[in-house]
Amino acid sequence: LEIEERYNMERPLNFHHLHYFRVIAEVMSIAEAAKVLGLGTSTLSAQLKAFEADLGVTLFDRRGKRLEITQEGRIVLEHARSIIAEG
Repeated sequence: LEIEERYNMERPLNFHHLHYFRVIAEVMSIAEAAKVLGLGTSTLSAQLKAFEADLGVTLFDRRGKRLEITQEGRIVLEHARSIIAEG
């Protein structure tokens, strides 16, 4: 997968992380995404941090409770949408 090659990931891509990230990016809120996904906010936040660690990049700048997607986040979001659409 392009995303694994781009970020030289040591572990295989976790599709749950990819899906969670896409939902967070679309609603721009961990709390709202947690409601959509039926997860707790702390669980979803931990999953996002794990995904960022796997990629070795920051996907969102956190400004209090607000999220702002980074340039790398935009690139990953494009890949995520493509991968999810193909799946």
